[in-house]
Amino acid sequence: MRRIFMPTKITKQETSLFFKSPKGDLGGYLFIVLLITFCLVLSTVFAVDDTLANGVVSAKYFWFYVAMGVTALISLVVYGCRRVELKIYPVDFLPVLFTGFVLAINYFVFSSAITTKWILLLQLLLLFFYLRVALQDKLLRFYVPIFFVFTGLAEAVWGLMQLYDFTPSNHNLFKLTGSFFNPGPYSGYLAIVAPVALYYLLKDSVVFKRSFFVGYLPHYLRFAVSIFAFVGILLVLPAALSRAAWIAAIIGCSFVLSFHYMQKKQLREYIALQRKKVILFLSIGFLLLACGATGIYQLKKNSADGRVLIWKTTMQMIPKYPMGVGLGHFAGVYGEEQAAYFAAGIGTAQDELIAGNPDYAFNEYLQIIIEFGIIPAVVLFISFILLVYMGIKRKAIAEAGGLLSLFVFAAMSYPFNLLPFLIVLVFFMAFILTQKRAVRVKGFTEKSVVLPWQAVFVLLTVSFVILFGTLYQRYPTYKAYKEWNNLKMIGSTDAYPEMKNDYENLYPYLSDQTLFLFEYAQCLSKTGEYNKSNQILEQAIKISCDPMLYNILGKNYQNLKNYKFAEQNFLKASHIVPNRIYSYYLLANLYAENGNKESAILMGKKVLTKEPKVQSTAINEMRAKMKELIEKEGLKDKKMKK
Repeated sequence: MRRIFMPTKITKQETSLFFKSPKGDLGGYLFIVLLITFCLVLSTVFAVDDTLANGVVSAKYFWFYVAMGVTALISLVVYGCRRVELKIYPVDFLPVLFTGFVLAINYFVFSSAITTKWILLLQLLLLFFYLRVALQDKLLRFYVPIFFVFTGLAEAVWGLMQLYDFTPSNHNLFKLTGSFFNPGPYSGYLAIVAPVALYYLLKDSVVFKRSFFVGYLPHYLRFAVSIFAFVGILLVLPAALSRAAWIAAIIGCSFVLSFHYMQKKQLREYIALQRKKVILFLSIGFLLLACGATGIYQLKKNSADGRVLIWKTTMQMIPKYPMGVGLGHFAGVYGEEQAAYFAAGIGTAQDELIAGNPDYAFNEYLQIIIEFGIIPAVVLFISFILLVYMGIKRKAIAEAGGLLSLFVFAAMSYPFNLLPFLIVLVFFMAFILTQKRAVRVKGFTEKSVVLPWQAVFVLLTVSFVILFGTLYQRYPTYKAYKEWNNLKMIGSTDAYPEMKNDYENLYPYLSDQTLFLFEYAQCLSKTGEYNKSNQILEQAIKISCDPMLYNILGKNYQNLKNYKFAEQNFLKASHIVPNRIYSYYLLANLYAENGNKESAILMGKKVLTKEPKVQSTAINEMRAKMKELIEKEGLKDKKMKK
């Protein structure tokens, strides 16, 4: 019987990578400059800045802007020196068509303003183009993945240092976050690096079966980075307690292992000779998988049930919005749908307990359908399937494995809403499409078009202009984030009038940030500008389902003596997240103020009896006040009867 565990060979061409580039590729200095620029882009994941508001997220935006500016300039200069043709395939046009359609629909149909998400989407398309042009060079295709794996190693070390209290995490409630704001996306990023690291450590392990050779130094380097990254990920990933990341890592690594070791013919021979063993092995594997799935579900049962509720509610929205709701508007529409669900009395007691106000669908495919519409979503999903298929056909197993992990993680989390994951997606796409093998299947051969270097240079020049157009106002926005962070630290009652002017000055740069709009509206409310505060809150409600937005809106109407609208907004808040007591507390006070004693007592009793999702001192204080209110209204009733 032939051995099925055959190591992947390292070609002679690969052994010369450390010394010189093959004929026609980049020169030494040009290669180093381009490598540094793309490493800068991949380093976006590390960016954290405490001097910025929401600095764990916003710092990544501004790092990416700078890195893209450098990439655009360097790519234009390097290509002007290099002047080579570019082979493009039909699938290359899908990202262009998708991005163009999404931006056009948002701007012309939904009349959406040019937001941060709008700018990032366009810049990611330009990054894809720069990579497609640059990655024709074999040296870049070798060394850039090494740096990507290194980012996983650095994140794993960062997480271990947080785990053992050497460095603080980026969230008060979680010990392990890496450079992200919670363990979910952090572990998801590690899960995507894991199959890539596994593939390269398996591939390069073959060099240790031979005598030491200086020409193997690049492979020694890649093996060392990969094995340290993979071991680090294995150490950190269990502690992060992200079930989605575990599943994504297992599927991605299984994919890599199967393609690395098992050829189809060899597999058939093995199965034919060892059928009973294979059946037994598969049965045990299935049993272990079922037990593991049950254990993973029970690990955080309420969290899993909460995601099921989100998915169920999101799927109910699809027939209502076949053309989508617009980029970044999922949360606002979701809030309306969940409020209607509980207002109709359909939700169970368990549903009420697990309900939340998510910013994401925790399933990117459902969220893409809701935001972009059914047809663009289907086109995008077909592109994803084609990418994995092309990765397999072109032997880009590492990238295809990473993509598969990303797509699995996206089915249970929100990676496409976070910039580092989108950058990785673009890198994987570009790497797969720059492999030198065309995809051929029975009856079909992938066609390609060769662009002359002059046409590519013109496209790079146009891209350069577009990119710097998108960077317009990014520096003032950066300063706005710094100033906003300073305002968040003031927050005293005496400073509200002065803060109101500051918030007003920052509004043009931060009008797409829900938290900023909430703070600005609260500041206006504290200074008595209730109508203007409501205008800002109405804008925030379009992009968020936070019930506190409706609570502040209701309090503003209450101060304006518009009790009807106040009641509507308090009720809306209570229906979005029924397990939060604050909305019922506000309703009780509202009814007491407008003389509706029966409703005030009813809501007061609800505050006393309703089981909250999380106990707190604030709940105890509200309950104490409700006891006083009920006693007070009860005494009034007795006096009235006498």
